[in-house]
Amino acid sequence: MKKERFIELMEDFIKLYRKEEKIQNAVSDANFDFMEINLGYWHGLFIETLAEMFEDPIIAFDWIETWIWEYDFGTSDLADSVNRDGKQIPFRTISDLYDCINQ
Repeated sequence: MKKERFIELMEDFIKLYRKEEKIQNAVSDANFDFMEINLGYWHGLFIETLAEMFEDPIIAFDWIETWIWEYDFGTSDLADSVNRDGKQIPFRTISDLYDCINQ
């Protein structure tokens, strides 16, 4: 998969995820605790499908999930860099994530 396409897809994922967060917050603010909307199934499906586009889908899946969930879309203080095969590499942007997967 070309880097430009990967960046586009990840940007779309982030936009959809942020919209989902707004829906969840609106439901929560309205005190509809009994009505929690679970839209999360698509997250894993998207990540798994995207990872299949790489040479090593398992490694791609792990790094994409790490960047999204553990490093909060690259915004975590921890995201400045990660250790990949003994080297510290940048891990802040979608471009960094792509480069990490393809090392």
